[in-house]
Amino acid sequence: PKKVKAERKVSNPNLLGRRARPRLEDQLVGLLPLIKSLLAQGMSHAKITKAVDEAGYRTSTGKAIYKSQITAIISRNKD
Repeated sequence: PKKVKAERKVSNPNLLGRRARPRLEDQLVGLLPLIKSLLAQGMSHAKITKAVDEAGYRTSTGKAIYKSQITAIISRNKD
């Protein structure tokens, strides 16, 4: 006979997985409209990244926003 695993009982179900972090575009108000306006001007993702950095947008840890993050924001918010 196969052994059946006992269910794991946890007092707080939120402790089971990683905590979800808010998305970058939700944290930084004004980031998404800026990215959309730069896209409308025909800028590449690399140029958008440079413009976002010059505008002073940073992650919650104070680091610059990467091109891959800009690409992810654009792909999530396609209209």
